[in-house]
Order: sequence, then C-alpha cells, then structure tokens
Amino acid sequence: MTRSPGAEHVPGRFPFVPAFDGVRGVAVLLVVEFHLRRVAPGLVGSIPRGGSLGVDIFFVLSGFLITALLLTEQSGTGRIGFGGFYRRRALRLLPALAGFLVAQIAFSVLAGIPGRLERDSVLAVVFYAANWKIVLADSFPPIADGLAQTWSLAVEEQFYLVWPLAVLAFAGLRFRLGVVVTVLGATVAAIAVARAVLVQDTPPGLLYFRTDMRADALIVGAMAAHLWLRARPSPRLLAALAWPALVFVAGCVLFASFNSRFLFLGGYTVLAVAVAVVLLAVVGGAWGPTALLEHPALRAVGRVAYGLYLWHYLVFVAVERWLGDWPVTSRLAVALVVTVAATYGSWRFVEQPFLRRKRKLAAV
Repeated sequence: MTRSPGAEHVPGRFPFVPAFDGVRGVAVLLVVEFHLRRVAPGLVGSIPRGGSLGVDIFFVLSGFLITALLLTEQSGTGRIGFGGFYRRRALRLLPALAGFLVAQIAFSVLAGIPGRLERDSVLAVVFYAANWKIVLADSFPPIADGLAQTWSLAVEEQFYLVWPLAVLAFAGLRFRLGVVVTVLGATVAAIAVARAVLVQDTPPGLLYFRTDMRADALIVGAMAAHLWLRARPSPRLLAALAWPALVFVAGCVLFASFNSRFLFLGGYTVLAVAVAVVLLAVVGGAWGPTALLEHPALRAVGRVAYGLYLWHYLVFVAVERWLGDWPVTSRLAVALVVTVAATYGSWRFVEQPFLRRKRKLAAV
C-alpha cells in the first residue's frame, strides 16, 4: 500500500522506550496486588480498591504500541505485512501460554475440577475467547479456577486480529490525521455511551468482560500513537497535562473498584485518555516521573509481565485451595515465592528462546 501524497512523515522505526517496561511493571503489580485478596484477605486492605485497573493500563499501552509498529511499517515499506505481524505475535504469546496451560491442566486434575468445565475453559483460552465464555456462560463457575485472568488476553488478541485490517481500511497513513482521529474518537465516544446505557439494565460484571465494551481503551492508545507519530505534540505541553492525568489515574486505582458505576458512566474512557496522556508524556521525554519508570527493578518486572500475569493467579488459587489452613503470612510467602519461580522459569526457558526467533524475524 502506498501513502497518500499529503500524508505526514512517520519515522521508519518506532524507538525503544525503556520507561514502557516500567509502565508494564506498574500495571502487572497492580493486578497482582488485586488478586492477593485470594491468598491473604485479612492482610491486604481495602485500599487500593482498583488494582484491577492495571488491565486498562495494559490495554492503552497495547493499542499504542501495536498501532505505532503498524504505522512505522506502513511508512517504511508502503504496506503492512500481515503474515509477519501474526507470526511475531504468535512467537511472543503462544509458547508461554502453552506452558501455562499444561500446568493448569495438571492443577485441575489434582484439584478435582470437573473435566467438562476444564476442557471448555482451556479451549476458550486457546482460541482467545475466554472473556466471551465468562459473559455467555450458563453455569457457575463460568470458567475453570486458575484461568479467569485470561479474559484480558482474549480481548487483546481479538483486537490484534482485526486492528491491522482496520489500519489498512480506515486508520492508516492513507488518511489524514484529522480524519483518523475523528473516526476513532467517534468510535470511542460510541462505546462510552453504549456502556453507560447498558449498565442501567446489565450487571457491570458482565459488561466488564465484553470486548466491545472494553475496546475504547485500546482505540484510545491507537489514537495516541497517531498523534505522537504524525503530529508530535509539544513535550512541555504533554508534561504539564500528564500531572493531572496521573492524579486521576491514581485516584481511580485507590478508590474505584472495577465494577464502580462511575467507571461505567464514562470513567473507563476518561481513565484510558489519562493513561494515554501519561504515555505520550513518557515518550516525549520531558516529564519527571519518567525516571522512576526507568528504574531497573521496575523495568525488570515489566519485561516478565506477560509470564507474571499468566502464572500469578493460578498460583494464588492453588495456595488458597491447598494451604487455606496455614497462617496468612505463610500463605502469602509461599504464593509470592512460587509465583516468582514460575515467572522466571517461563521467561528464561520458554519465552526467551522464542523471543530470539521473533527478533530475527523482525530483522528480516
């Protein structure tokens, strides 16, 4: 595909942003903290209430990065290589998921999870439909214990499936920035309005898992990528806007649980915009807190965030089931040690070999 003559110049390769590893680290630690209630409900307090909003940070960051990669490829080559895109995603995601599912199946056998529930749940995870299994389930529990966290992976993969086609059709460099922002902004607004209407008669917990009701965060991230690559907002302006945005995000994390009506009445969309502003300020390089996000420890957590996200919940569920009569501090210690070990094993022995192949593929 060729660019329109008036299209803005976009660099041929999106630069590596070290602080984005720190953003991933913050997001996954928020989710882990939220799920610690299964292991240590008496030790983990009611504040912060919104640790699950780490998932929304992941959504915005994913929308930003995927769109930035697609746009830079389109600018450099004049096209989007769909085969290469999906092969790279498969090499990044599937090996770790396969190793995790082997452990999940072993856990289900030992824990006595009904075979049909486990089979249906694993198939839903494999085909990245876990979120819809939760929404459409006619029984309780809707998904096998240990797999509930995979709903967000399903939302992201469904986005990855259609978004390159969307970039090709109406959200790429063929179209002027104003047109793209208008179309994407209208889509985000439509999702926000639909969510606010539906929550009047639909349990928030069901809306929470629906791809169509969570896609606004991914699209906001995509809009931010367009703005950064094609308009280059002033770093100083972004740094100034990022402070109130950060305060809003922090307030939501501290006080708004995932099913708060405030979030369904526009809060989720405002949260996504606030996260996008923070990401733009981080990329701009003129914002003070960027240095904190570049801290080696936080970046290390961010680099293993995918494996940590997969494994922590299964470990917590297993500890709750089998060590429920242990003291809370002992349960917590075992849960964290096993989670760290499983995450490191996944990263070192499963993810790294395939990531090396992914980097070779990207260099071709």
